[in-house]
Amino acid sequence: MKSITCFALVTFISLSGCRTLQPEYSLFKGEQEERTDELWRQGYGYKNPNVDRIRNGQEPLNLNGSPNTFESAAEDVGERAVGNAIAFAIFEGVPAIFRGLSKKLRR
Repeated sequence: MKSITCFALVTFISLSGCRTLQPEYSLFKGEQEERTDELWRQGYGYKNPNVDRIRNGQEPLNLNGSPNTFESAAEDVGERAVGNAIAFAIFEGVPAIFRGLSKKLRR
């Protein structure tokens, strides 16, 4: 009975859409991130410095404080690539090493 309950619980959790610890490996901003940055550049948000920047005729900044230019977008892609490489090594490489070690120890 316990195994059936455990199996049902695991199935329910996996099908319910819960996020796992595994990150999404994307080099570009998602739709939600892009929309958040767009609203931030327009001046929405708590303690948003863009309101004063827009009033003074300055270019608004993204949520992370970078200007909305091609150079900052390229830098963001580079930072995401490095972050993805590190996350991939941690979430994919380390478990693979331990699986390999456990197979060798079983022999």
